[in-house]
Amino acid sequence: MIGPLLAGLAVMRLLAPEMYAKARVGTLSWQEASRFLGVSDVDEEERRWAVGWWRYATGDLMNEDELSRYLPTLWKYGVHDQRSILVFMAKYIDDCNFLNVSTN
Repeated sequence: MIGPLLAGLAVMRLLAPEMYAKARVGTLSWQEASRFLGVSDVDEEERRWAVGWWRYATGDLMNEDELSRYLPTLWKYGVHDQRSILVFMAKYIDDCNFLNVSTN
């Protein structure tokens, strides 16, 4: 779960700080994220998995079957609010600040 979200957020922090700011507070929408990430069709299984995590973390509406793939993983790590995923990861990126970039 972490890979596609963390990588996307790190790039977003540098190239689209306004979107990153929305992710930091849990208001980034799937429509915004998908435009930034450049994803449209998801034929490949690996790509579908990564896009699914982004959809889930941005609160995109999913059917019960789709949700059932993500909920057990989140509960395993104590995450109960799907929108808190990006907030948590953005905080992690900010705390690491390995590129010494200001987000203010």
